[in-house]
Amino acid sequence: MTQDQIDQHSTGPAYLPYQRMGKLREWGGPLPKSWHQLQTEIQKTITTYMIDLGMVPVFPTFNAHVSRELFDLFSWKSMKINKFWSTYTAEKHCCDMFVDPEDPLFERIGKMFLNEITSDFDDRAVLIVQNTMWNSESSRWADHIVESVLTAVSKGRMIILDTMLQKDLNNKTCTLFHGQPYIWIVDTQKLNWDMYEAIDPPYNTIVGLGVSPSVMEQNYMLVEWVLEAAWRSKRPSLPEWQQQYASRRYGCNATASAWGHLLNSVYKGNMDIYTIISWPSQPLYNVYSRFPKYELLEAWRKFVFVPDDECRSPAFEYNLIDVTRHALHYRALQVYMSLRNNDAMVPAATTRHVVGRRAEQRALDCR
Repeated sequence: MTQDQIDQHSTGPAYLPYQRMGKLREWGGPLPKSWHQLQTEIQKTITTYMIDLGMVPVFPTFNAHVSRELFDLFSWKSMKINKFWSTYTAEKHCCDMFVDPEDPLFERIGKMFLNEITSDFDDRAVLIVQNTMWNSESSRWADHIVESVLTAVSKGRMIILDTMLQKDLNNKTCTLFHGQPYIWIVDTQKLNWDMYEAIDPPYNTIVGLGVSPSVMEQNYMLVEWVLEAAWRSKRPSLPEWQQQYASRRYGCNATASAWGHLLNSVYKGNMDIYTIISWPSQPLYNVYSRFPKYELLEAWRKFVFVPDDECRSPAFEYNLIDVTRHALHYRALQVYMSLRNNDAMVPAATTRHVVGRRAEQRALDCR
């Protein structure tokens, strides 16, 4: 392939994850050769440090996504174009080709890919498999098919990245690891608080806990709860743990009851949809909240009127704004429902909605 053909495939650095999933091409690119050289040197340095510290690095393997230019050059019949993703429907930016894993071409490219990786890094490999597809496409992944994947290599040569266990501890994937070790990855804002059950049999092949980037920096309590599990053998009392968390985070005990109300509201269920970012539609969406409004609003009140000046730490102020934002979102939902139930409320509801959004903006400006 020529450099021009490669450039038509490469996205900018911020979009590389989407390109590697076959969803996007060329957007924000191309990447100069110097960038690739620098990344290789950085990766070698990081990998060396990881191995010296006893860490196990994880490298990619061939995922069947190839450039459209490669298809144009060879016209392999086993290649299929990926589906359009999001709003990137233009021919120029979507989509890449997918090689049928049953085609000999898949193995041929896969070996070339692995040879390139191991020549620069490490040839001792353990297969890493994420189990999301077993749930998101469960109709295509019957139990016997999942079993054949999990038993294709000896025990210990495969590690499952389990992103589904938190949603349902009785999920069928929990019983289909067939002795393969797994790492529990938390990747949503809502957590099953009975996660400690996963450490007990029959889930005793767990070898680690992790948190995906989509949770980090936005849900501190959940992250601490998850990572503390690595140091505990039994599930602690959640109300007691929550009070200790509030004290550690703010350096005071004045918000312990407020956090109790949050546990009984936003940590138990979500709104079906955030109305302030919804597209206008007719008829209006039928939305509702899955937790009692009193709990959230009472948590907000206790954050706002906390009597202890010692709580006025940066962490407290950050969470005060977050709770305020969520409460104003809830108020927007109430206004929206009043509009949905009575057309005569349009002028008043519109005014209240605008006032609420301005109040939210003022709160966010305090950060």
